[in-house]
Parts: sequence; structure tokens; C-alpha cells
Amino acid sequence: MRIFKEYGAEQPTSSNSDPDPNLNYSQAVLLLGIPKEERAQFIIDMDIEGMTNQELRQAVNERRKTRQEKDQVLQEKDLALQENADLQKTVEDQSGIITELTTELANLKVQLENVKTSKAELDKTARQLKDSSKARCRLY
Repeated sequence: MRIFKEYGAEQPTSSNSDPDPNLNYSQAVLLLGIPKEERAQFIIDMDIEGMTNQELRQAVNERRKTRQEKDQVLQEKDLALQENADLQKTVEDQSGIITELTTELANLKVQLENVKTSKAELDKTARQLKDSSKARCRLY
């Protein structure tokens, strides 16, 4: 029943020149381990008519294992790309913070210079007042 659902009324082909590879039941069942969209190419690539059922089973299992490894590598790649994107965002965020802190530091330096200037002016005024006070005290 499953073979009919998967293959329909058609038999899978094993080569471009031979549209009817005369697959036996066991071969057809083993080929169910290959995704439908990849099955015809697998049949062509592996020339399964000349293979024993054990060889075909091994080829299907190796293909499945290779596919799983490929999927795992792709998942790891996606994870690495996501981590890279996260790190890139962190770097951008940190860069923004550094820019803000640099601007704040520049503003604080300006404020410090203003305070130093004000202090110098206050010190000058205080000296002038002190000198003026001493001069008045001498007059009296």
C-alpha cells in the first residue's frame, strides 16, 4: 500500500536510458528511506539494478547518515550565524555606549575648564578684595 502511495502507478527508474528498472519489492521498500524528491536521482546515481538488497540498504543508510550529518552541519552553521549576529548587535550596542560616554567625557572636560576658569576668577576677585581690605585697614 505504501509503495503504491509513494510510487503511484509508476515504477522508479534507475537510468535515463531504461525507464523501467524492474525493481523488486524489497528494493522499492528500501528506496522509501530516500525522500521522494531525491529518489529518482538516487536511483540514477547508484545504479541500483546491479545492487543486492544488502548493498542497497547500506547505500540508503549511508545516504541517510550523510543527510543527517549535513543537516547537523547546517544547524550548527545557522547557530553560528545567529551567534555572530548577536555578537554584532552587542558590538554595535557597545559602540553606541562608547560614543555616548565619549561625548559625555568631552562635555565634562568642558565643564571642568569652565569651573577652573570660574575658580581662577573667584581667586582673583578674592585677592583683589583682600588687597582692598588691607588697603582700607591701613588708611584707618
